Order: sequence, then structure tokens, then C-alpha cells
Amino acid sequence: MHEEHRPDFAKLRKSNIVQHCVLDTFLWPQVNLEDLMKPKHLLLVLNARGRHPPHIFTQADIEAAVIGHAKERDMKGYMENYYMVFRKRVVTKDYGDLIHCSNPMDAAKKIASGHGVHPAHEFQILNIQHRIWDFLVDCCWEIMHDVDLHDMRDPTPVQPEPTPISTDSEVYNSLDISSLEAPYRVPITTDFSRILSLTLRSYMGIDLHGNGGLVGLVTDAYTMYNDWHVLAAQMTNLQKLWQDYAADIAKWERIPEDFQDAFETVRFTLVCMCDDYIHELSYGIYSCPDLRQFFDRKPPTSSRDLPIQANLKSKSFLLGMSTEARLANLIAYLWEDTFCKDVGVVSLMDRIERLLQKEPRAKYLVTPWVRKVFGKLSVVAECLRQLHLFPDWALFLEHAMMTHKDEHLKRVEQRQHSWKKILQTKFRAAPLTQFSKLAHGSFNYPSDKRRNQKNVETMRSAEAKIDNFWSVVDEQFETIPNVPQHDFIQTLLTGGRVMQRTPPWVDVPTEAARGPPSPQADYIYEPLSQTLHESSKQITGAFDKLSISTKEKPKTRGIAMPIEEPAEPDLALENDLKQVISLDKRSYKVFKTIFHSPNSPDHPGEIAWVDLLHAIVAAGFSAEKLHGSAWQFTPRDLDVGRSILFHEPHPTSKILFTWARRFGRRLTRA
Repeated sequence: MHEEHRPDFAKLRKSNIVQHCVLDTFLWPQVNLEDLMKPKHLLLVLNARGRHPPHIFTQADIEAAVIGHAKERDMKGYMENYYMVFRKRVVTKDYGDLIHCSNPMDAAKKIASGHGVHPAHEFQILNIQHRIWDFLVDCCWEIMHDVDLHDMRDPTPVQPEPTPISTDSEVYNSLDISSLEAPYRVPITTDFSRILSLTLRSYMGIDLHGNGGLVGLVTDAYTMYNDWHVLAAQMTNLQKLWQDYAADIAKWERIPEDFQDAFETVRFTLVCMCDDYIHELSYGIYSCPDLRQFFDRKPPTSSRDLPIQANLKSKSFLLGMSTEARLANLIAYLWEDTFCKDVGVVSLMDRIERLLQKEPRAKYLVTPWVRKVFGKLSVVAECLRQLHLFPDWALFLEHAMMTHKDEHLKRVEQRQHSWKKILQTKFRAAPLTQFSKLAHGSFNYPSDKRRNQKNVETMRSAEAKIDNFWSVVDEQFETIPNVPQHDFIQTLLTGGRVMQRTPPWVDVPTEAARGPPSPQADYIYEPLSQTLHESSKQITGAFDKLSISTKEKPKTRGIAMPIEEPAEPDLALENDLKQVISLDKRSYKVFKTIFHSPNSPDHPGEIAWVDLLHAIVAAGFSAEKLHGSAWQFTPRDLDVGRSILFHEPHPTSKILFTWARRFGRRLTRA
């Protein structure tokens, strides 16, 4: 038995080829000492394999051998008229029946639909399962060495299912741990609710800023948001269709056309997003100083190409055992199309995340930007993994998507057509060109400092300059003919997002002249864009339903400007405030910081990430660690309609006060 986790990747790292003399390494990598020596893994696999027939595990077993199983390109011409059946075969003599077809196309259809298995895979499955069950039987003999063999032959009643065991808990769980335990559990099926939750959290958690100068600042802010907006809408539609059809799935002889189309559309969008994030890594990985030695720079050959990309150096340069070499090798595998297709993004992300978690210094080798891209890529990969678990029909739907690839590409091009003029916009207006020439410090924003007249005036000056920038951007877009505003921008502007602006400084009167205290506010709130949402300037589309320019937002906390007339009490808000959350001192200190009033005499500092986790869980959320730096918090004991996604600080474990305040604003919207 091999000693380390995923010995197939370890062997591949050392030789870069799959050698047939070490089939055990590549065909049953889940059987290794590092994993099975963990307290619960052997118990999990004994319980799962002992209570369920082998056909339940056929697909999971062949996919666990991501490197060693036969590839489609290698199976052409091999027993093309045959397929084999495992599904729902519980009698030994019927298990793995070899079925002959007069036409190779009939056999190919059975295999593509998931109702049959290619003979090459069938022999590997039988080999894998034979070795696994032999190993588990030997384990049982060792465990029950004091039980007489004749007693074991007597029929005994099946014992009830034991209490579920896992390293995860109801409150804290990890995608890394779930992936590690998956080969030892009963295979699960697609959880559409989880996919929708991940999609919506990523959609609502997008940072609305870009990279790469002024053009990147404007275009990246919208294009990334648009990608997740489209995916969220598609996934919402698929979830509704699944709720309509779920009860009848066992009776399906054919997949309903509308469900198949929705499933293919979601999966195609995820595949496109996955490719986009991998391309981002291919030119952003060079920003990691400790990994540069393993890459060469490939300049763009034309203005249409991506920025300078990083190419992995020769394989012989990477055969070392250093953490840097191993990490660089795994990352480079992502943009090697053939290998990435064979192994899968999910498996590669699992390996990268495990290396980052296992090696103490590995997480310091990548920049915060790369960790964030890992986080986004892991969310997309997890959604793809969930879709792949769709019972009985997953392979059919995946093959159907590839058959309809041209049609899906056409839809994407039609959807992106109206973006071309926006992405090609040249911001040559005088205010914008002057914007980039402002002296250093012009956008100093001391929000982490205690409020005084100087700090307030500095903050208001920076806010005025950034408002002027976006006002000019809006005016530039006004000049583009026949480019309607997209639905997602309307959703963004009407989805509870408002601009927080600093009110003017008001001198505090002396004690004698102060009189009775009056209610004051920390901030004033405005629409996201005065130009875009003035009722007299319906500039690029129908905005009849928008009412941001006249909508008043209830002020629930603050100090800075007197409110002349108290607003009418909001009964719905009062009802919401009735839910009282009891917190311990540690949690209260965290929330006091993230919801800090700038006029408070106290000046909070940084927050430890573990303290934030403790506080959010104490408030009624469950926490799940995704890959990369992403954490998902799902309401558990709260009357809250949606979960929220935060990124763990990297490489430090401390959250700056400014970022803590940003977390507070997002929690307010959640």
C-alpha cells in the first residue's frame, strides 16, 4: 500500500508518464496509508461498501483513477460493438454483463447515455473493485480475529445504520475535507440548491472594481458581474425546472427537453467561466515572485492577445521535490488542455488546495490575487462536480452539450454582442485623462481614522473626485448609440446597493449651548449614479421601474448630520429588529468593530480571522471552507434569506479595519 495521499500524482510528478508496471498506483489511489490512517476514513469505507452493492460505486471508482483510467482517444477501435452493464445488477452472474450490438453506433449511444460502460473501463472497474473488496475483507478479518469462522457463517441480522461520522460538523465544514472523504462514502447525487447557493453568493459578492488601468477599471467591473449574473439567472431557472420534474425522474425514458436545454446551458456557461479563470492564471501567476523561476514569459503576438502569459519551463526543471516546484507544476497543468481534460479541474484544484493546506509555507508562495482566482475557480469547479453527479443521466447530458456546442456558442455570442461597443470604448474625455495624472494622495481616504474636521474634509474630497470620474464615464456611455442598458445593471442598481457618502463636518457645541441631543447619522446615502438615474435622463433604455433617485433609505445608525424631520417608523424594520442575538464577549467585540460608528470615541484595530469565524457562527451561520481563500456562510438559526461569501485574508491571518467595515456593509445587505 502506498504511503502518501494521491500516489498517482506523486508518481506522475517524478516521471511525468503513466507506467503500466505500477497500475496499483494509478487504479486505486484512494487506498493509501496517509488517508486511511485518519481516525474515521476506514470506518467510513467499511460502512459504505458493506451496506451497498458494488454497482453503486462503479462510476465513482473509475473516476477516482483520473490518471490511470483508459481515455476516450485510446479506446477507439477496441470492442466497438460491445458495452457492459453494471447498473442495478445485484446478482453476481449478471454483474458486468457484456452486451453485443450489431451496430457500433448503438453501443456508443448506450455508453454516452450512462446506461452502459465501455469494455475497457469495465475491466478496469472489475480490477479496482476486486482489489478494494479484498482489502476490506482482510481488514475485517484483522478486526474480528477473535470471532470463530463458523459463527460468522451463520446468518446474522443487518445492524442499523450507525450515527453519521465526519470531520465536518453542522457548524464548520470544509470543501477540502468533503473532497478527501468522498472516495470513502456512498456517492452522492446532484444538489441543485447547493449550486444555486454558491452561484448567488459569488454573484452578490463580486467586488465592483477592475484591474489594468482606467479601461480595466470600467469594463472588468461590469463583465465579471455580468458573467455571474447570467449564471445565477440560468441556475435559478434550472432549479425551478428540477423542482417540477424531480418526483418523476425514476420514470424518465427521455429527459424533458426544457430541462435538458437548461442543464446544458448552465454547464456550458460554467465551462466557459472555468476556461476564463484558467486563462487569468496563465498570465497572472507571474506576479508570484517565488514561482517566477519556473516560468518563461510569452509576450502577446498581437493587440488582441491576452497580456503577457507565463509558460512553464521544461519538465526536467520541475522534477525536484521542493514545494515551489510541486505547486508550479500543478498550476501549469491547469492550462495544459489535454491533461486538464483527462484529469479534470476538480481533481487539480483538490491537489492544489491540499498542497496549500499541508505545506505551511505554500500559501505564502502565491499572491492574494492568485488566491482569489483559485477561490472563484473552485466555486465553478464545485458546481461542475455537482452537475456531474446527476443520477443516471449525467454522461448523456455532458455528451449532448458537446453535440450542441455550436448552438451554445452562438447563444453566448449573441448575448455578448451588445458588449462589444462598450468594451471598445475609448475614454478620451478631458476629465478622464486628467484623472490618471492626479498627484499621489489625491484619493487619500482615512476612513480608519477617528472623525475630525480634517479627516472628514479629506474623505469628502476623495468622494467628490471619484463621483466626478464615474459621472464622466456615464456621459461617455451616453454617446454610444444603440447600446441598451443590460438587465443585470438594473438589478445591481435596484438590489439594495447605495453609495455611502460622508456628511459635512459639524462643530460640536459647548456643553452650555448644546441643549437636548438630536438624532444624527454616520453617513448619507445616494443612488449609485446620479447621471444614470435622473428621471429626466433615461439615456440608454427604459428605466420606468427604477425609483432610486427618489427612494429614501431608513437611517438606523450613526452620528454626523442632524436630521431635521424624523422619518415615519418602518413597521417591517421594527419587526426585523425584534430578533435578538445573544453573543459572548469575544463575538460582541468583533461585531462592534465591523459595525463601528466613526463618531465613537473607541478606535478599533485589526480582527483575527478565527475571531470573525467564531462571531459569525455564534450569530447563527454555518461556515464552509471552499478552495482558495473563499468561505461560505449559510444562515442556520436566523431569519435570513441568503448566505454570504467572504475571502480569508492572505497571507496574514488578520483583517484590516477597513476590510472589516466592508464585511459589515455586506452583512447588512445579506
